[in-house]
Amino acid sequence: MAAKTTFWSLRAILSTQFLIVAAVPIVIASLLSIFLLLPRINQNIFINQQALANSIAGQITTYLANAESDINVLASFAMQEQTLLTEQYDLLNIYTNNQAYFSAIYITDNKGHIRNIGLPSHRQFMRQTYLNLDMSNSHVFKGIKERNIAQWSNEYLSTISGSLSIAYSQPFIEGVLVGEIAIEELPKLVEKLAKQNNVTVMVLDQNKQLIAHPDAQLSQQQINLSNLELVQRTDAGESLSIPFEFDNQQFIGSATLIPNLNWMVIVAQPQKLLEGEQAAIRDIFIAAVLIGIVSAMFIALLLTKELVMGFYDTARQARSLARGKYSETPQYSRILELYKLREDLNKTGQEIEKRENHITQLNTELEQRVEERTEDLRHSHAELEQTLHDLKLTQEQLIHSEKLSALGSLVAGVSHELNTPIGNSLMAATTLKESVDKVVKKTDQNQLTKKDFDHFIHESSEGSEILVKNLYRASELIHSFKQVAVDQSSAKKRRFELGQHINEVLTTLRPQLKKTRIEVTSSLEGTIHLDSFPGALSQILTNLIQNALVHAFDDKTPGHISISASYLDDRTVELIVTDDGKGMTQDMINSIFDPFYTTKLGQGGSGLGLHIVHNLISNVLEGQICVQSEPGKGTTMKLHFPSAL
Repeated sequence: MAAKTTFWSLRAILSTQFLIVAAVPIVIASLLSIFLLLPRINQNIFINQQALANSIAGQITTYLANAESDINVLASFAMQEQTLLTEQYDLLNIYTNNQAYFSAIYITDNKGHIRNIGLPSHRQFMRQTYLNLDMSNSHVFKGIKERNIAQWSNEYLSTISGSLSIAYSQPFIEGVLVGEIAIEELPKLVEKLAKQNNVTVMVLDQNKQLIAHPDAQLSQQQINLSNLELVQRTDAGESLSIPFEFDNQQFIGSATLIPNLNWMVIVAQPQKLLEGEQAAIRDIFIAAVLIGIVSAMFIALLLTKELVMGFYDTARQARSLARGKYSETPQYSRILELYKLREDLNKTGQEIEKRENHITQLNTELEQRVEERTEDLRHSHAELEQTLHDLKLTQEQLIHSEKLSALGSLVAGVSHELNTPIGNSLMAATTLKESVDKVVKKTDQNQLTKKDFDHFIHESSEGSEILVKNLYRASELIHSFKQVAVDQSSAKKRRFELGQHINEVLTTLRPQLKKTRIEVTSSLEGTIHLDSFPGALSQILTNLIQNALVHAFDDKTPGHISISASYLDDRTVELIVTDDGKGMTQDMINSIFDPFYTTKLGQGGSGLGLHIVHNLISNVLEGQICVQSEPGKGTTMKLHFPSAL
């Protein structure tokens, strides 16, 4: 059952195409905007986070740099007035109270004992407790003694403030001047910066432990974040913004290092918040695409309405032309192309009417011409059939003449071959008759001696032997000629042995071969019995050998022709005839089986020998023949045919 064809209206097609043309750029532009804008948004997030991390790191660095500067100023000032830093002066307390970031400032002697200390006002009552306190085992004191340069310490639990602190210290006279800063002040700073920028800020120490977080409880837990990919890659020198998980929340953040302390500042935002912003942008673009598509559809309907109506009117005019109304006046249309199309349809109708009248007249004339040509063709066809019949008769006569010519050559050759044994026999018989006549004469005269009689017996024996031998040779030649001649003139099938048959054919060809320097040999693998047509096979072998004698070798040129045969399988025999003559080109191979094709026309070649071979092997023996040859490398003819037909 044929599939049902679905038809689309012109309005639907035009509306759809207009919609596609209008919507595809909108969709592509929106997709490109999304794919280009989202990476830009992510890049902006990274830039903002990195800038904020650098800013916070800078503020912390400034915070610590101010403390470092204050200690350096204090040390420089005190070196000029050393008495100002003695216990009886309250300069260290004043300095500590004026600078909110110091939790303590103290001076040790050469052995690490505190000689003077400044504390915030709310802790000055403990001042006497720390005087003479041994700080020689603190890593701050040991670091100064080992390197003897001003330096920042790692964070440590301060003996004085009892909180996690860092210290800036430098050699001072014979001791050390130390300014301690409690790290507990950092979470307040971090919380303030986080609220201002709506981000999460984290500060890690040199061991990548969390020391500052907007959530003070997290700041006190000393959480190690060294396993975060962001921390590892930032520590390796990369600058990037990637997702990470902290406190069971997903963040996207960036990080930067504080060089002097090898601290790290991380600025991050919740991943849900950023994904929400990206989703909002996608929603806006999707809404814009939908609005664009709906608008395009509405415009498409408006634009296609008049166009479709114009096509309907034009189609109606075309149907009128199909019904034979060629002079219908075209309707006006505001679409210029449609109006011109209608005018063209009207002109086309008028032209069609003229052509129809002209065609009617031509048909009348054509019918008359066809009748005349048909009669001429009848006569030509009869002549062609007669010519083809004559050509077929001529071809058959030529082939028959070729066969008779070959048989005549065979008779002439055998006749010539019989002359020798018959002549020898005649000579021997004549000699015997003369000897008998002599013996009879001497016997009648009673002059026959024993010597004469012995001589007569000797001559009779030799003559009889010569006579028998030559008559036997003549008998063999006649038998071979008779068998081959009968086979070639007969189309009967019989059983025969292939090797014997080949020898009989070669025997009949020996007179021709004696005139040349060509040697013909045959070899068969075992005994091959055939139930086929010996006459056709004799004709094939004769023609192949004669063709080789004429075309493969020049006059008086020595050469060799070999004939071999074997079973290809249980039912197929392969017969190979090979010569070592001049060989053939591929063009010659392609034409050798064509009738009347010869390279020695008028020099012994009729052009029918191999054509007859091809017909006999194909039609009579029901086999195949193939040729292998190259110029200068001889020729091989391979015949494959069934052993029994």
